[in-house]
Amino acid sequence: MSDKLPYFAAGLALALLTVVSTLKSGNQTDLHPHCPPIEPKAAPQAELPAAPRPVATALLAGPAGLPSKNDFNRMPDGSAVPPLPADAPSKIRLAVALFRYAGAEGSSPKDRTRQSALAAATEAQSLAQESFRRAIAKADPGSNEDIGWVRLGVLEKRVEFEAFRLKSGELAGAPLETPRGFWVVKRVK
Repeated sequence: MSDKLPYFAAGLALALLTVVSTLKSGNQTDLHPHCPPIEPKAAPQAELPAAPRPVATALLAGPAGLPSKNDFNRMPDGSAVPPLPADAPSKIRLAVALFRYAGAEGSSPKDRTRQSALAAATEAQSLAQESFRRAIAKADPGSNEDIGWVRLGVLEKRVEFEAFRLKSGELAGAPLETPRGFWVVKRVK
């Protein structure tokens, strides 16, 4: 039996490939003559855009909060992200204190809620005014006093717009919401 095992495994793999390619081609009637074809599901309906919010809530993510489905390549009110000034640098160095929440990229379902992440980031924002190191001590893993050079075009447009307008040594005025969670941001260079 053991000498036939490779042939059995190859046959099983071939059968699975046949089923998968038949399903992808949309011709499910070839699978079995007595099985009804699988009906395709209807495409999900597009969500309506959220009501416009004042630009100030975009960066603060204050008590009013941000829409749960953020488009980080647009401003929170739905408008296009303004262009950076002509003299904006092509790369900067940032210090970032990260506050993840469940549902953000790289998070786990066990992470804090979005509101508690915002509260923690707001508290760290106050600490960062005195010492960025103290803000990082309160933050999640992945935070650093110098994450290295970030080139223009790497971050999402809205996040990039705010970070690249900071002057060297300047702390952003409020936590920024990114796809990865809230950031307390300081431009290092």
